[in-house]
Amino acid sequence: MEKRKMYNAYADLEGYNCFGCSPSNPYGLKCEFVDEGEYVTCHWQPTGNYQGFFHILHGGIQATLMDEIASWAIFSHERTAGVTTEMKITYRRPVRTDGGGIWLRAKVTEVHKRLVTARVELFNEKNELAAEADVVYMARALLADPFLPNKVMANQDKDIVRCLRCFTCMAERAATSTRRCTVNPLIGRECEGD
Repeated sequence: MEKRKMYNAYADLEGYNCFGCSPSNPYGLKCEFVDEGEYVTCHWQPTGNYQGFFHILHGGIQATLMDEIASWAIFSHERTAGVTTEMKITYRRPVRTDGGGIWLRAKVTEVHKRLVTARVELFNEKNELAAEADVVYMARALLADPFLPNKVMANQDKDIVRCLRCFTCMAERAATSTRRCTVNPLIGRECEGD
């Protein structure tokens, strides 16, 4: 597969300020992603603004980078969005903020019902594996059926309200800062009325 720079459809929308990937967030990471087939990659230049200990990239920033690229890998390869439900990180080596660029790669490793797992690797300025994570996402289906986890655990698959993958939830969020769902008319209206 040919390398393809991924398009951030939300970048030009008013109010879009994602810490991980918004190009206009002055404090954000401004990540950009490339789909290279099996992997989605990101090359990023750390600065002293993101250090923990002297000249060492803060572990929370590393976690954010890994979470962000996992979401883009899942979006690209599974054509769905979702929310992080679990992230297991192993930090292996320091990542310097003054040593040059770093890079990450992520790939989808498992799809099980509504859970999608991505494996992420973060390489330091010496191109050494510095951190790795398994990130589990709950796909958008949770918006369509907020009782989905309980129904899955109770083996009530026939009662699950299925996500149509129409992307109404994603488009509405970007346009109005709320969520709407085609099959769940209550989502996004939690604060309306009495």
